[in-house]
Amino acid sequence: MKKKVQDAINDQIKAEFESAYLYLAMSARFEALNLRGFAHWMRMQWQEEIQHALKFFDFMIRRGGTPELQALAKPEATFDTPK
Repeated sequence: MKKKVQDAINDQIKAEFESAYLYLAMSARFEALNLRGFAHWMRMQWQEEIQHALKFFDFMIRRGGTPELQALAKPEATFDTPK
């Protein structure tokens, strides 16, 4: 696998995990507000983003590439309420 392609896929894997991290932070916020339906929906989105990351990860391995997991930034932790 060409380095340029591998780098792009690694960046996408990071983006998927960062999105997942943000959804999980939002889920925690909704749990704290006792908005369990919202919290559950955000957790489902978290799982979907994790699956996206794993698809890219597995694709790269199947194509002979080497996934390089990158550091994730701390997600935003202050959110407005939906009320």
